[in-house]
Amino acid sequence: MIGLIIGVTSIVAWLIWSNAFYEVREGFALIRWGLGGDKVYFRGSFFAYPLVHRVEKIKIKEQRVLINRTGNKNVRTQDNIRVELQVTFFVQIRLTNWDVLQVAKTFGGAQAMDKEVLKKVFEPKLIPVIETLVKQSTYQDLERNPKPFIRALKQALELDFGGYEVNRIRIASLKNSPLDAYDIDDNALDVEGFKNLKKWFKENN
Repeated sequence: MIGLIIGVTSIVAWLIWSNAFYEVREGFALIRWGLGGDKVYFRGSFFAYPLVHRVEKIKIKEQRVLINRTGNKNVRTQDNIRVELQVTFFVQIRLTNWDVLQVAKTFGGAQAMDKEVLKKVFEPKLIPVIETLVKQSTYQDLERNPKPFIRALKQALELDFGGYEVNRIRIASLKNSPLDAYDIDDNALDVEGFKNLKKWFKENN
């Protein structure tokens, strides 16, 4: 009888232990909610117990956010040439306890790095910055040497992204809009841009 009790106790103890032990995998963090305070684990292992704790996994690996300003979403340069560009932002959750908890509370750990969530977080703040900086450069400057634009973009990104951050930036594509995208009959800015683009073609072809 004693042996049976010991055996049952051992099995119960093993089941509790095996279900209470968590190990962090690369590219993820684990959040332990509940007794003892909410805590984020970026590495190693820990115990969490049923009824008093809840464990949630959240991806912390860098992801890409593509800002697409092509077609009718093109952007004007300083010389009013319409530019179509795609800019890739390499983003992730800032690796602090507070930031990971903030993101998890807002979006949930499972959805925190989904494309649609990242789009919702970054697009409203990144697009106005891109448009402003493109407007400060001529098309020739952007086309020949985009590095100053990227540097200015990095400097302008001291923004609050609600627990996320931008690590790197890369211009995926940059080209002028075709001449037929210009409304030269009713738009004075397009008249100027059309003229400047034709001049650029003449000088570079």
